[in-house]
Amino acid sequence: MTASVFATGPVKGICGRIDIRDTSKLYQRSGSSPVQALLPVDLSIAPGEFISLVGPSGCGKTTLLMMICGLLSATTGNVTVDNHPIYAGDPTVSIAFQKPTLLRWKTVLENVLLPARIMHSLDDDVHRRANELLAVTGLSAFKDRFPHELSGGMQQRASIVRALVTDPNVLLMDEPFAALDEFTRDLLNDELLRLWTQRRKTVVFVTHNISEAVYLSDRVVIMAPRPGRVLDVINIPVSRPRRAEMRDEANFMGLVRSIRTALNESSVSGTAGPMGVFAGEGQAQ
Repeated sequence: MTASVFATGPVKGICGRIDIRDTSKLYQRSGSSPVQALLPVDLSIAPGEFISLVGPSGCGKTTLLMMICGLLSATTGNVTVDNHPIYAGDPTVSIAFQKPTLLRWKTVLENVLLPARIMHSLDDDVHRRANELLAVTGLSAFKDRFPHELSGGMQQRASIVRALVTDPNVLLMDEPFAALDEFTRDLLNDELLRLWTQRRKTVVFVTHNISEAVYLSDRVVIMAPRPGRVLDVINIPVSRPRRAEMRDEANFMGLVRSIRTALNESSVSGTAGPMGVFAGEGQAQ
């Protein structure tokens, strides 16, 4: 494996640049005051970069994710992927949710192939990709099983394979491991990083778990609620490939503490920190 595979920042030949410009969300409710779900955000995410969004409930993490994939329209600003406006169903963007949401009456392979079938793009290449991904995630022997025959961790792996089978440029993940025990979560963190290394995608990962965000990411976006806003964007200067023992190292724990402190201070003060993005290794210029 070449060193460039593990480098942070833009990766030559990989698509998936995300530009979020002055993007906000205001919910208008009939008969009551509007709710500012998210203040304007400006953020650029480089092709092949792994970004995590962390913050308490109500800080706009999922709102921002839904706008990146086109499932939610922005009140102001815009989101583009590789310089084109995003729309619902855009094949260049895929999403994996907190729950696997596998169809119980279909086999693992049938569930994995479902997005390609819906988009009328089911061909030999998709079948090959599906089988390769199932092999990488240790699910080959279970491809003809039904979801109820799998553990929770295996179902979540199948969900991630389903999100990747159409070969999107951008993978969005909304707390995909939140419902799993800590041991399984750690295993799937490593599984996800292996997949990301082999099939480099731009990943935007929503989590409440600060240690998970630091372990996975090139940069961590710190968010705060009331109204939802970006406080800061932190570069993660931890070498790749990541190893489980890194979680016990001083610099790793220091990053976790600094992010937790920023979140705690924002919840106490109720005021936002610096708005916007600090330029760093992971930021596209």
